[in-house]
Amino acid sequence: LRFYHRAVEEHVARGHEGAIAVNNQRAKKPVGIEGLRAYGDRVRVLGVVPERRGLWGEAAHAVRATMDFVRFLHPTFAHAPALRARIKRKVLPRLLHGLDRVRSLKTDTVERTERRLMAAERAIPPCRPIVEFLRGHAPDVLLVSPLVAAASDQVDWIRAARACGIRSAVCVASWDNLTNKGLLRVEPDLVLVW
Repeated sequence: LRFYHRAVEEHVARGHEGAIAVNNQRAKKPVGIEGLRAYGDRVRVLGVVPERRGLWGEAAHAVRATMDFVRFLHPTFAHAPALRARIKRKVLPRLLHGLDRVRSLKTDTVERTERRLMAAERAIPPCRPIVEFLRGHAPDVLLVSPLVAAASDQVDWIRAARACGIRSAVCVASWDNLTNKGLLRVEPDLVLVW
């Protein structure tokens, strides 16, 4: 929330109501949702949201992680081994670590592979607990950030919002999020940048 506290303040000042939830609450990078309680009932703090689990959760993670890694096999990133190493370390399934022996692939090979991985992503059904969560809270719009994290589970939220007929947007926190993180694997209704 360090990127969006002013936007939340402006939202409340204009008479709107909102609800904020987080994917996880880690001690290493605290989210700071406790401070939102100062806004009273204008901003509801929903806490930690449901996540996709089980076989579909594992499949979604593997597809998204592989897609993020393959991105860095593009010739454009041939001289950016640190970015590729970070994706490998953070999310690439161990079974696919051998891909790291490939320095780069031809552009058309990367694009073809990405299209196939995107088709696999689209074949994964919306996550039922997330759909139920959204239906239960019935927001006018769903905003997510950053969506481009490595193997981002926020893709499930955009897809669930679409299944519920809820408009969605991604809030891009920083210019570098679009260059050295993961991909926008799903298209929200709107992309908001500073």
